[in-house]
Amino acid sequence: MKSSNEKRLPQAGGLVQNDFCVAYDTAVSSLRCIPALRHVSREKLCEAALDITIVAFGIRTGYLFDAFAMRDRRVSLKDVLVEYLTGLREVNQHFRDVVIAYEMHAEQLFFVNVQKLGNHVSTDERPLSTTGTDAQRRTSVTYILLRGSRAQITEAPPGVQSLIHKAVSDFNNGRASPVINLAAEEPAQDIGTLVAFAASILDFPVAYVPACCGDTAYLAGVPLDVYECVLVIDDDADAMRSYGLPRQHTVIKFSCPQHIARTITGLFPETLVHDLRIRLRDRLHTASVPGKVVVKHSMEILDRVAL
Repeated sequence: MKSSNEKRLPQAGGLVQNDFCVAYDTAVSSLRCIPALRHVSREKLCEAALDITIVAFGIRTGYLFDAFAMRDRRVSLKDVLVEYLTGLREVNQHFRDVVIAYEMHAEQLFFVNVQKLGNHVSTDERPLSTTGTDAQRRTSVTYILLRGSRAQITEAPPGVQSLIHKAVSDFNNGRASPVINLAAEEPAQDIGTLVAFAASILDFPVAYVPACCGDTAYLAGVPLDVYECVLVIDDDADAMRSYGLPRQHTVIKFSCPQHIARTITGLFPETLVHDLRIRLRDRLHTASVPGKVVVKHSMEILDRVAL
């Protein structure tokens, strides 16, 4: 059932509905109506709304909310976002599979497409194939243990699957709730599990697992392959003119130590760029987004990698 405030995109030969653009427009206007967010710039609100809409349409599984903070410390960002998502789910059906996953110990908020997250239950248990098919590579995650500047391939922390199972189970058992408390009845997860969980639901092919103690200058001075997947809206798209979609928007950005990438076929730059482009191209097509994804690859050496 479509929302009564949904617009139509004018196109040659008549009026054609574009659900993605309508959902984005709803997400932006709903954020701008929240009094507690009057201090946030329109640009920041639009970026957050686009990231949330991208999750709703399954272009990526999750989004770690870091767009802005509350100016009034008496107002909880979590409460504001839960109320916001509740409203979105009521007026636009595409947001009904989206929940806010809250990790109380790290105070992190994720917007998550639970249907997409369910796909990770089986695929994340399979190690990255060094010689597998394109489809196998595109649904695999490489976990890398970090101890300061040292990095080595490792298994997925057991807690990652526990967090994913909990999120999917809680959603299925209480679909009306817009929020899932990931650690409400469990002991605090270690930092390695939380960072790896975040990387998994953000659709990174590479998930870092930082050790719980020791040097925190992670990957300092280590050559990195850096990948940035950028959504580029078509120049002549009515989506830009009628709905204010930005010309470009970063969807995914991650890195991988070069000495590890050169040992796994699926992480060779030419292979990974191809796989990312195909994966996101197919998702954009399914969501009828009027644009394309450009995958940028570069090499960087940093003082430390922020996790």
